[in-house]
Amino acid sequence: MNLNDVVVLIPYFNDKEGIRKTLASIAESVNVLIVDDGSKTPLVIDNLKAEFTRLNIFTIRFDVNKGIVAALNVGLNYALSNGFKYVARLDSGDTVIGERFSRQKEFLVGEPSVKLVGGWANFVDEDGEFLFQLKHPLHNLALASAFFKYNPFLHPAVMFDICVYEKLGGYPSDFDALEDYAYFWEVSKYFEVANLPLVMLNYEVSANSISSKKRITQSISKIKLIVRHFDFSFLAFYGLIKSIILLLIPRRITTLIKTLLWR
Repeated sequence: MNLNDVVVLIPYFNDKEGIRKTLASIAESVNVLIVDDGSKTPLVIDNLKAEFTRLNIFTIRFDVNKGIVAALNVGLNYALSNGFKYVARLDSGDTVIGERFSRQKEFLVGEPSVKLVGGWANFVDEDGEFLFQLKHPLHNLALASAFFKYNPFLHPAVMFDICVYEKLGGYPSDFDALEDYAYFWEVSKYFEVANLPLVMLNYEVSANSISSKKRITQSISKIKLIVRHFDFSFLAFYGLIKSIILLLIPRRITTLIKTLLWR
């Protein structure tokens, strides 16, 4: 599968070991855009290009830290301006499994009504030890009904058509630490979406991740997001109550529960 029209978008901030691990895991020849969000010690891009010759690496660097929403949206604008048709997400520290990008592009080409596709993932700890496997629903109807309960897409495992950005603009800035959830929910209102039944990512659960550091913020943003879409259905009430309860439970406890249930 030719991946010339695909760009892998990776926001980056002060994680040289993580970005090298992530780039090393990409087995396919693909374009990679790294948006450096004002790191204290910038990446030496020439070194990365020399080390990972199968990758066509581009970079954008902010002089100051602007946050992940700004990094993502600058990356999307770059993708549109440079003629890329598909944007795949990946985060520093996560590792790709197999020919993920080819499989996702092949699916989008074959299902033109679907404009965003994700996949399943292994959750691992910072030492790479397996915790559990996350398997979200696959088809559009099941995904659309899931949003009140949870985000049915793992952000660094998605690929979407650039027409999503042309239609909706970039990630929203009014749902702090939950911009992906808000964005994908909006995408699902305009386009068909899907997940592939393939494990395509090792997702690292880190104490330094946004999900860990901003868990309370995320929970509050989720409540705001549900209220925005609230339609007085059973799922809306269920999702709101569940989110309020989870606001009170530490992430290490929810990760332990998921590990015990899904291992």
